[in-house]
Amino acid sequence: TGQEFRGICLEMPDSFESEHMGHPDFRVKKGIFATLNADESLGVLRMPLDLGEALIQSNSAFAVKGRQKNSIWLGVLLSKVSKSETRELIQVAHEFRCK
Repeated sequence: TGQEFRGICLEMPDSFESEHMGHPDFRVKKGIFATLNADESLGVLRMPLDLGEALIQSNSAFAVKGRQKNSIWLGVLLSKVSKSETRELIQVAHEFRCK
């Protein structure tokens, strides 16, 4: 759920919630590592490009929401992904943002 996604994001070291384009985002070192859409059904995570592309190919719960140089904004349909998998993905996104 959106509440679980938010809670996990805020458990990450030095993370905080802010707002970007009218919806919540989660930041570390002033950079966004995750966002949550307005109805809290979709989380979006900044991931390494190769990992994000592999996830998209393997599971319909994931979609491209944007690309940057070496990263992808990975859409995660929260109703189709377990809490433990969501936690793992958020940890990857947080660590990637901290680099």
